[in-house]
Amino acid sequence: MRAWISCSTTRVVTTSRLVVRLVLYSTSACHLCEQALDLLRSLPASAWTLEVVDISDSDTLFERYGLTIPVLRRKDTGAELKWPFDGQDVARLLRPRE
Repeated sequence: MRAWISCSTTRVVTTSRLVVRLVLYSTSACHLCEQALDLLRSLPASAWTLEVVDISDSDTLFERYGLTIPVLRRKDTGAELKWPFDGQDVARLLRPRE
């Protein structure tokens, strides 16, 4: 199952900054995944969107992330954060590529 959570604001959209697309690899009944999602929801509005992907829907994803979820991945760079991560870690992940 995939779910999208939009975390962008009108103010950011009007600045013409690119929106960073993040994926949170998760699964149901994962309390750490819920903590990660709560953390992401608590962050200040920024130019990013979040797609929550349940790894149990894919053998490939389950094999790759089954022991490390939750994992937050930046789609354009492939950079990943494995749990535990905090708001500062997410901010570093969101910084523009150089």
